[in-house]
Amino acid sequence: MKHLRPIAITATAVVLLAIGLYALKGNRITPSFYYWKTTFRLSPHEHRLLASQQVDELFVRFFDVDREASQGKAQPLGMLTVRDTSLRGFKVIPVVFITNRVFQQAPPEEVKQLANNVWSTIRHMADEHHLQMSEIQIDCDWTESSKAAYFGFLSQLKEQLLPLQLPLSATIRLHQVKYPARTGIPPVDRGMLMFYNMGNLSDSTANSIYNSGDAAKYVTSVRDYPLPLDVALPLFSWVVHEREQRIIELMSNTYAHELDTLPGVVRTDGGHYRVEQAQYFRGAYLRRGDRLRAQAVPPALALEAARQLAPHLRAEHRRVALFRLDSLTLLHYEEKEIQAIVDCFR
Repeated sequence: MKHLRPIAITATAVVLLAIGLYALKGNRITPSFYYWKTTFRLSPHEHRLLASQQVDELFVRFFDVDREASQGKAQPLGMLTVRDTSLRGFKVIPVVFITNRVFQQAPPEEVKQLANNVWSTIRHMADEHHLQMSEIQIDCDWTESSKAAYFGFLSQLKEQLLPLQLPLSATIRLHQVKYPARTGIPPVDRGMLMFYNMGNLSDSTANSIYNSGDAAKYVTSVRDYPLPLDVALPLFSWVVHEREQRIIELMSNTYAHELDTLPGVVRTDGGHYRVEQAQYFRGAYLRRGDRLRAQAVPPALALEAARQLAPHLRAEHRRVALFRLDSLTLLHYEEKEIQAIVDCFR
């Protein structure tokens, strides 16, 4: 028996070491989605998908904030209307999108009042619909000129969340990850890395939603970013509408096959189209001579994005959120394809 004891200890140590190494290697991943409509109502398809992916937490856009005019007051816009009580069954992360111009040349007293107004509006909406908030997220593509005011706003908002122990997060763009000394680190608990919208919309050759070439310029900086990072990946499409070499709008959730059916709209090459007959499409006026570019992230490209990003993330608990939850968009993705995207981060 004396000879067996060291063997038993060694075997136990090996098992514990293996468990420890597995825990260090593995990431605890929480799948999630962004809901970005002005009316919350889940379709049967969306319900099934959330159940199949075991999603119990949603990022839900509550409202936007913008200035009425160049010198106008910051105002909430596009307030969310909740038409589906099933939202009460999820942990909800209210998201507020704030335009960068709100913080440009904003005086400190206005910043403080804005933080008060944003929080009181969020709280009122959550109370009205009996929602369980697990975090608050602010989405703003800040710049060097707006950094001081924006960070001041975040600090003021964070103070108000402390009594409820609600974490505060902020969206982080890739250029902010690569140049933290220039853009600063927001005073929040977590960041949400937006791994999309990385290209130049004026570049007619590259997919401006996601392309590996543009992503490669930034992705190696992700590991060193000082905030814990969740990640958001694109599941959406748009059409870039150009007139006289100027981008006039992005037609969200629009695909090339829809343009193929329009009379007087001619495909020139790839996803590029030329309007030869004036018409209205989805409320947009297409003038003769306008150019259209259809861009999308099909399943294979979304998987490529996940595989490119995952190796550069630190091992930690994180949420993998897909943008966005929409029945029309989800028609282009099978459940197993969505699962494969999330699994890249495990």
